[in-house]
Amino acid sequence: ETASRVFVSPQEKAKWNAPGDLINGTLNVWQRYNAADSSTYTNPSNAYIADRFRSNGTGTVKPNARGYGADITGTVTMQYWMEKSDFALLPDPVVVYYSVGGEMQSTSTAKTSVPTDSDGNACVFSQAITNQTLDWVSLYPGRPVRPYAEELALCQRYYQTHVLSLPPIKENTNAALYALPRVNYPVAMRISPTVAYTDRTGTSGLSYYSTQGNTPNFTPSGFTVISNTVALIVFSLPSGITLALGDFVFTNLALDAEIY
Repeated sequence: ETASRVFVSPQEKAKWNAPGDLINGTLNVWQRYNAADSSTYTNPSNAYIADRFRSNGTGTVKPNARGYGADITGTVTMQYWMEKSDFALLPDPVVVYYSVGGEMQSTSTAKTSVPTDSDGNACVFSQAITNQTLDWVSLYPGRPVRPYAEELALCQRYYQTHVLSLPPIKENTNAALYALPRVNYPVAMRISPTVAYTDRTGTSGLSYYSTQGNTPNFTPSGFTVISNTVALIVFSLPSGITLALGDFVFTNLALDAEIY
């Protein structure tokens, strides 16, 4: 050991090799939150409202006006689930710091006691919050800092939304199938996601706008291709609908690869 070289303990080395701080630990990314629809943040039932935080309880979960943190009314349990590969890198015990109402607290749990699901993903944080603000959650003391664009990209690995308003293309002449152009995700997702389609009226599915003045609703066919990097939506047009110049298909595409 010299003035320029310091030996560290195995415990300190393990901490240096740990994964980066929790994704959206400051709760500033809210892709699912819809202020105009109280059902998206009221009485959550194991639902992700703020990205990467699974919520469950009786009350509401809303973003704090300052730009980070979750305002909670009633009693809601906030959980953070970490992928198996990242959890394996954490030191033992698992120490998580968090702030409620401006007061920092911490938990320390032996790795063998951290709850895991059937795939080995781990719930490293679980706290019931009553009528307070959960400011942040971190693997290190103090509020984590990460640029919003980077935080959003990390969150999109688990959940993405896309508004599609595109002209259909012929997919299969014999089967009379059509498709929207392929959608390449800006961020490859954790796994091939589950998919939800919502048309312009909020109804499940896609809507077809025709210059003939009709807007029928329809669902994708079994030929739809969804992977962790690309989507190809294939469908058949409703009976009586023909293509014309200016026609297009619309849908809000929600891709979910969260840990459940």
